[in-house]
Amino acid sequence: MTLHLILDENVIEFAAKLQNHNDELNPTCGNLISEISKRCDIIYCTKQLFERYSHKLKILEQKFHEAAYIAKLLTHMAIQGKIKFEPDAPRLPNEEGIPPDDAYLVRLAVKKSCILVSTDCRLREKLESSGLIKKHDIQIKHPEEV
Repeated sequence: MTLHLILDENVIEFAAKLQNHNDELNPTCGNLISEISKRCDIIYCTKQLFERYSHKLKILEQKFHEAAYIAKLLTHMAIQGKIKFEPDAPRLPNEEGIPPDDAYLVRLAVKKSCILVSTDCRLREKLESSGLIKKHDIQIKHPEEV
C-alpha cells in the first residue's frame, strides 16, 4: 500500500542526527526515510519546505555525517518522483489552533489528505484540542507509527 506523507522538518533533523527529541541515539527517523525511499510511498512538500530540509541538512553536515546521506537520499527521491512538489496550500478556517511555524504543514496535509509525520507532540496536542483533527480529518503520526 502506498503511503502519502508529509514530513515535518524535525523528522529530517532527527534522521540526520540519528537521535530522538531527547538527544538519545535513535535511528527511527533515519530508518523511516530509508524505508520510504525503498517503498512506493510518496512525500508531498512545497519547494520552500524542501529548501528548509536542504538548509537544515547543510548545517547538520558539519557535525553529523549522516546528514549528507539523508540529503542525497532526498535528492534521489525527488529525481525519482517520490517527492511531489506542491504549491502552498490555502489558509484553513479556524487556523488559530495551529502553531504558526507548523501551519503550512497542516494546510498541505489537509489539501493532499496525507499523513503528517512529526515528532512534535505539541503540534498533535494543539490540533486535537482545537478540534482541527476531527474537522479536517487530519492524520498525524509519529515516525514509529508509520
